[in-house]
Amino acid sequence: MRPITLVAALLLIAMATDAPATDAGSTLRYRLAPEQVLVYRAVADVESETSGRHDWDRERRRRDRKEGKAATHLDMVFSYTADEVLADGSTKVTIEVLAVTITNDIELGNDEHRIEMNADGVKIYDGKKLIQNSRWNEVNLPSGINLRALLDTPIEAVMSDRGEIVRFADPELVKQLLRGANFLHLLTRQPVLSPEPIRQTSTWKIDSEFVISNPLRLRELYQLPGTEKYTVVTTTTHMNRPCLKLSVKGDWPKAEVAGEGEAEAEGSASVVIDLATGVMFTYSSKAKQDLNGASPWGGRAEFKIKSATTIQYVGGRQTYERYKGTGPSTNESTSE
Repeated sequence: MRPITLVAALLLIAMATDAPATDAGSTLRYRLAPEQVLVYRAVADVESETSGRHDWDRERRRRDRKEGKAATHLDMVFSYTADEVLADGSTKVTIEVLAVTITNDIELGNDEHRIEMNADGVKIYDGKKLIQNSRWNEVNLPSGINLRALLDTPIEAVMSDRGEIVRFADPELVKQLLRGANFLHLLTRQPVLSPEPIRQTSTWKIDSEFVISNPLRLRELYQLPGTEKYTVVTTTTHMNRPCLKLSVKGDWPKAEVAGEGEAEAEGSASVVIDLATGVMFTYSSKAKQDLNGASPWGGRAEFKIKSATTIQYVGGRQTYERYKGTGPSTNESTSE
């Protein structure tokens, strides 16, 4: 199917927003109907290389150089359920993690460890040997992560009409649930819409925080301030709906993080959003990060980190009910 023209796109936006379509563009705002459900699948891969110095070796009278590698794979399904629309145009939403698995592989010198986590519990391997297989009520990981608690606890939030999560109903609860898990940004990865009317050449910039976790000490999360620049690429169709494609460039300059080191990051992303509602359909990104943080051997370590993420809309209420165990298990279309 051929992409729709920009004029047609602006007319569609005008119909959705009650704004006039002119050469100056038209305003696009994030809109959910009451009780509307959006279900997304997020897949993320993070790879890192680490180098640092061990604490002083008295016998050799030196600090030995140490190296390590880590790779984390996340596969998560989560949902947004809309509640009431507030007077300022923002919407109360409930965010739920419906399914999640995390695999973390770590190499430290000659030691290899693997941690597998899902809804049921945790498996820990030393090399290929399984050394622990526990359910969540039987284990407390040093990182503090507990996927069972995350799956069982809805998160209430408010989303602005530009697609930003502006506040959580219980910030301390959210912090506790996501302790040791570097994917809060995936749950809130809806692109931020332009404050001005959009047109073919539109660009806009927002303040943004990049979340970095120490790959070898997952309980340590760092928030790096920076910016993201959005650019309108083209109009297109997705799932038989008129959509807008955006490119995103992220820049997070070197800065001190949590008083424990320095970090910097850069990234790029491609996003497809619905023209009528501003809702995200697809998101894909790549990023590079440099972190000088705490070392697992003591002292400081340098981390070179690469990440790749995709988020895709996979269905509405029927998909949500299937994951919650209250709907049919048959295959269904994602065009709900």
